Amino acid sequence: MHFTKDSFYLALRDRLASLNPARVITLNGITRPAIVVRENEPLTAARPMPNTFYLDFGEPKAHPRLPAPLLSLECHIAFEAESSTEAATDRGRLLSQLTTELLAVCSPQHTRKRDFTQAPSVDLGTNIFWSKPRLDDSEPASSPSRLRRIATVTLFFFPEQELA
Repeated sequence: MHFTKDSFYLALRDRLASLNPARVITLNGITRPAIVVRENEPLTAARPMPNTFYLDFGEPKAHPRLPAPLLSLECHIAFEAESSTEAATDRGRLLSQLTTELLAVCSPQHTRKRDFTQAPSVDLGTNIFWSKPRLDDSEPASSPSRLRRIATVTLFFFPEQELA
């Protein structure tokens, strides 16, 4: 399943870097596109960085209505817009901009599944594909100057003989 997660994350990361090269963060001393898979990062009590997409994956599921052995996996993508003004009057616009960017990087709704544990990466012979993001309503976040939104994407993939 980690090949599916990695392939999805790297597709979104590369698309974000192409769409908005200025949307970057510095994490652990490395500057990179502002998209993070929480389970791949050190555990921290720090609040989420603003204007950054955080991916959280659920557990894979088999569905009787889907052709075997197709599996699904939910991914929640959380992001917070932080106002650049003291009165916090632009946080709604910033949240809309982040939402637009997320919708753009999620299209097209497929990518090749690859094994990124090797260099160069190896094509595993199948695609992963996903639903359009389902957006929740924006809500107040960890401070009054922030708004938060969570999008849910369902990934579909064929299991591979994955190592580890």
